[in-house]
Amino acid sequence: QVALVTLISEKSGISPLPRPLTEETTAQIPGIAYSSLFAPAWDKMCIYTQPQNPHYLYENCCHVEKDFAKVLGLTFVEGDDSGLYQPDGAILPESKARQLFPEGNAVGSYLYIKGEDFFNPQHTKLRISGVYKDLPENTQFGNNIYIRIDDKMNQGDWGSYSFLFFVRLKDGVDYDIFNRQLKESKLMDKLTAPDTKETEY
Repeated sequence: QVALVTLISEKSGISPLPRPLTEETTAQIPGIAYSSLFAPAWDKMCIYTQPQNPHYLYENCCHVEKDFAKVLGLTFVEGDDSGLYQPDGAILPESKARQLFPEGNAVGSYLYIKGEDFFNPQHTKLRISGVYKDLPENTQFGNNIYIRIDDKMNQGDWGSYSFLFFVRLKDGVDYDIFNRQLKESKLMDKLTAPDTKETEY
C-alpha cells in the first residue's frame, strides 16, 4: 500500500507551506522515500511547438521538484522523468502528447514558451523527457504538463506560503509513524517562530 501524504499547518489551517519547511522536512524525516513541492497552475501558460510557424495554445503547466513523478508513482508510456532533473525539462500526459505531437515524436521535442514563466523566469523552451499515462479524472492532480521549478524560487523565504507539499513514505512507514516523526522533529513549530513572518490571506 502506497502512503501519500500532504502537510497542512495545524495552526493556520492552510495547506500551502514555505519552501524552507519542505526542504527541512525532506532532510530530517526518516520515513520519507520521495518528496516534492507542487505549485498549481494558477494561470494557463502560452506554449507552442513550431517556432517557424507557431500555433499558440494555453495549457496548465504545474511546477514541481525532481521526484514528483516518483511521489505519485506515474507510469511512463514513453521516455521517463529525467526531464524533471534538468532545469529546462518537462513531462506531459499521453493525451496531451497526442494533441501536441500527433506524429508520436513528443520525447526529445521542445515546447516553446511565449511570455514569462513566473516560477522559472529563464525558461524559453522545455525539452520533453517523458510521456506519462493519463491519471484518472477524479484525482487531485490533473493531466497537466509538469515542469521543474527553479531551485532558487522562494529559497530561504519562510514568509512565502506558496507551495503544496507531498511525500511518499517508505515501505513499512504508515501515517502514524510519519506523524510521530514529524511531531518529534518540531519542524511545524517553525511556522510561528519569532524569526518567521506571518502571511495574511
